[in-house]
Amino acid sequence: MRRLFASACLALLLPPAATTCTHLFGERVSLRIDRCERQPRYGHECHGSWTDAGGERHTTTVSHVGPEDVGETVGARLGPWPMDAHAGSLWADAPLYLPVPVLAAAVPFYLLLRWRFDREVKDTARRLLDAPEHFLVLEVNRKGAVRTGGEQHLRVRFGDPDVPVPEGADRRRFASARRPGGEIAFAVERRSDQLLMLDADGRPEAIVPHLGLQSDRPRVEAPDGRLLGEMPRTRGHTGDVHSVLDAGGTEVGRFARLRRGTWALCLSPDCSAVLADSVLAYLFTDGRAA
Repeated sequence: MRRLFASACLALLLPPAATTCTHLFGERVSLRIDRCERQPRYGHECHGSWTDAGGERHTTTVSHVGPEDVGETVGARLGPWPMDAHAGSLWADAPLYLPVPVLAAAVPFYLLLRWRFDREVKDTARRLLDAPEHFLVLEVNRKGAVRTGGEQHLRVRFGDPDVPVPEGADRRRFASARRPGGEIAFAVERRSDQLLMLDADGRPEAIVPHLGLQSDRPRVEAPDGRLLGEMPRTRGHTGDVHSVLDAGGTEVGRFARLRRGTWALCLSPDCSAVLADSVLAYLFTDGRAA
């Protein structure tokens, strides 16, 4: 959502920014208007030409002139590539600046909304960290998982040379999750559209398939296709809070974004070991917190 909003703001601000740059800093030239062609969507498109200091002739489209200017020489400024030349004053481009006041009002509103949502998510994450002792409570990021007291639970190493991989496979697609004693608890293999959770010997134990199609509700399946669990968005929360459901649809855990790059994960004793490791494998890699 944040990337989409930032991209939309950038797309709306680029035209007025480029236009302002053209009118203030664009190279001044004297253009001869050569021809104007009728365009069905936006009136006339006019073309002009000029000669640079080296004697070379150039042509470009010219804004804010019309058929009545054909054959005339007008003053214009050259815009940055791929913009055309602009004749006339800045007032002619006034409609391009309409997004500026809209964004001036929308951006603070969006930031206030994000602050409120982030605060609610952080409150949810902190409540997960305060779960009873018989729950597995972890802070999870790309480097591993630690318990609330700071004790290391799992440490992740990408490209671990000790992970058994098929001959010819790219080891960079594999990662190990090691216990504090150094032994491998499980391994992760990242493929183009799925995630495999492997045992210490490299045998698949679970799969998170079709990552691109089920980003809002990742499924965890056994190698034979049986459903082991799901990680849907939690009702009443944003996309930064997810539930962990077993094969029967019972909630056996939840995770929420605690801070940038870190999840708070809480799993009940009813969560199977394979499902717990699969959730961790997902959060270590494709599901890591933004």
